Amino acid sequence: MDTYFLQRFFLTLLSLVACLHFDATAQDTLVLCSPQRILKSSKNIIVSDYRDYKKEIGKLKSLTNGKWQKLHLNSDFTKIMIGINDSLAQQLNMTQPYHIAIRSLYVQENIIRGSSMRYARLAYCADYYIKNKDQSYSLMYTADTSIQIQSYLLTVSIATELKILLRHSLIQTKNSLAKETSQSVAQISTRFSIPPSTFDLFTETRNDGIFNTWNELLSFQPMLTQCKINGISGIGQLNLKDTITNKKSKLSIFSLYAFLQQGILYKCTKYGSFPLINVNNNYYYVGYHESFLTKKQDQYAYKKVKKKGGLSLSQDDIESQKYVFKINPTNGKSIVVCSLTPKDDYNTILFNLSNE
Repeated sequence: MDTYFLQRFFLTLLSLVACLHFDATAQDTLVLCSPQRILKSSKNIIVSDYRDYKKEIGKLKSLTNGKWQKLHLNSDFTKIMIGINDSLAQQLNMTQPYHIAIRSLYVQENIIRGSSMRYARLAYCADYYIKNKDQSYSLMYTADTSIQIQSYLLTVSIATELKILLRHSLIQTKNSLAKETSQSVAQISTRFSIPPSTFDLFTETRNDGIFNTWNELLSFQPMLTQCKINGISGIGQLNLKDTITNKKSKLSIFSLYAFLQQGILYKCTKYGSFPLINVNNNYYYVGYHESFLTKKQDQYAYKKVKKKGGLSLSQDDIESQKYVFKINPTNGKSIVVCSLTPKDDYNTILFNLSNE
């Protein structure tokens, strides 16, 4: 009898340890498409996964322990996206072959205290091509959008919202005309990479510079060629000094694309400036998404910053809305790579970017 209870005790202990291990590594799984649907695909849709970070497609807050959990699809990313897009294309009677180049797909829950609803942000960026008779591809539509989701059952709502977004993108593709000359698959794969011959900002110069647009930065043609930046004062005000006339002036960072100070390049946003980092000849930075706005707790501070051309952040935003961005070399816009929660290591994420 003693042996029996001893065995039951150890079995119970092992069960508890297994449960604790599961909770420590818990992950949410998003179901978009059944395996049967994937097997029945018509092969009219080709999906290429050009995301820079593929460890997860998002992060959600656990209801049990309040910790961040990674969000994954229930199967291979490319197969799932082929299956769901093929199904939607058949519903829309889109019979021609299409190539979808996905640059970003990421979901990040937003912490809003005192609310029983759950909120999340869904960022999606993809190019939609149609296949020509000569086996080349023509760009028809570019999806580059960020939406807010609110629900009591967030995981279920994310799946529904994503399907609606994918359907909308296919409709836009169907109703669009070709926007560029035809391209090969190889050209599509390098579309979002900066040519190696581009001027290397990080080794070729240590001067200060002001850039109004991405094209100015890419070609290294600053707006002000003879200025020195003496820091930032007040609300986003660059202190400038003309190196020839010694004349001093101020310029708002909220009106700029970027600036270079003592050899360090900074990306300007409505939330301030953030260092740009070069990884594999692409440019990344950590900041806040300008399309993701929550109700400001301090209305006085918000109005004060807004008057200067910027936007203020609530504590909830700071805790849960920081992202790693990549600069789109075709237009200079920021693409969501992944989110940064308080315990994430930015250097580890950069290492994963450089090794994928």
